[in-house]
Amino acid sequence: SCGINAVYGEYQTFQHYYKQINLSSMSVEQIVPLITAALSADKGEQTAAQEQLEAAKPLPDYATSLLTILFRQDAPLAARQMAGVLLKQFVENSWSECPHTASKDLVKANILPGLADSISKIRSSTAAIISEIAVLDFPENWPGLFEQLMGMIGSGDAKQVHGV
Repeated sequence: SCGINAVYGEYQTFQHYYKQINLSSMSVEQIVPLITAALSADKGEQTAAQEQLEAAKPLPDYATSLLTILFRQDAPLAARQMAGVLLKQFVENSWSECPHTASKDLVKANILPGLADSISKIRSSTAAIISEIAVLDFPENWPGLFEQLMGMIGSGDAKQVHGV
């Protein structure tokens, strides 16, 4: 019973922390622990984090925060990969309906350098996200994408070439 109480106490602390998050905006510093918790082996912690991430989807800075985490060199690789998965899911399921044009433009303006990330899994995730956005936005809402990609291929940088 002591073990159960200790686990329940940790879960209560977790619940208290996440109830205090301001859901009118969400910073990268708030999303990183949620992503980490969503990967937790503790089902209660995992469920609470997933609910908070789901509640954050309509926020204007959700996609840009995920992109920031995806490229953040000091973040744990698992958190970076999960941010990529969440961003790809957001693009697949919510991008077209998302009213935050400025946020979507920021993602498009800042995602291509991820193709040159030092970690191949991040490059692959970035390429998948770019592909999903391109299906929805290219060429009308993402002019210059083709030229930018061709410039990266012509750069001779092996990471950029293989990322593309």
